[in-house]
Amino acid sequence: MSDAEWARVRELLPVPARMAGRGGRPEGYCHRQMIDAVRYLVDNGIKWRAMPADFPPWPRVYAFFARWRDLGVVAELHERLREAVRRSQGRRGEPSAGVVDSQSVKADTTVTRLSRGFDAGKKINGRKRHLLTDTLGLLLGVLVTPASTTDRDAARILLPAAKSRFRGLAQLPASTAPATPATSRPTTDQDSRDNGDLMPDQQRLHTRSGRERPLRLVGSGVRGQDRECGTA
Repeated sequence: MSDAEWARVRELLPVPARMAGRGGRPEGYCHRQMIDAVRYLVDNGIKWRAMPADFPPWPRVYAFFARWRDLGVVAELHERLREAVRRSQGRRGEPSAGVVDSQSVKADTTVTRLSRGFDAGKKINGRKRHLLTDTLGLLLGVLVTPASTTDRDAARILLPAAKSRFRGLAQLPASTAPATPATSRPTTDQDSRDNGDLMPDQQRLHTRSGRERPLRLVGSGVRGQDRECGTA
């Protein structure tokens, strides 16, 4: 982690109890070391137990990560970084439109039948990962469902949750084929009021510069990063 990156992150991390005057033992590891260790794990897609010896022991790294996750620090870091990237592209910090895309993956035999399904389009029996991104491809939400779930149905869950955090989010193009009657129901006026403007049949969107971007490519960029991190 560079000094500039550390300067952005440092102010968000909890102050150790001893340094805040609350007593207790001094922490044995630098927070910057812990951030570097977590970033290495995510970037290389390794297991916690495979943490290289150059970093602190993996149980301590995981303990710090779990503490920051439970305190909402990890989510706050992600929110601030996304806002900074959007502003650097000349956009507002809060998105006003989102894109839903998905990826079906085969499930292991240990996965229960209740949490898996069959994706008839891709002939995959397993689970499906739905991604809600802004028009730059920056992540807004994730939902894991049985593979039989369509993007239209997932949007009815993803968008209301996202709108509770992003008040300006109103439009949601979906980059898949229209839902089948066996797995979904027609969109009603109440759905439109609750979920924003669903546009499942629109396959391209216009950027601020006037150029068109295929919706499939917007979500594919995030999925590509997932594969690089070993989570696909």
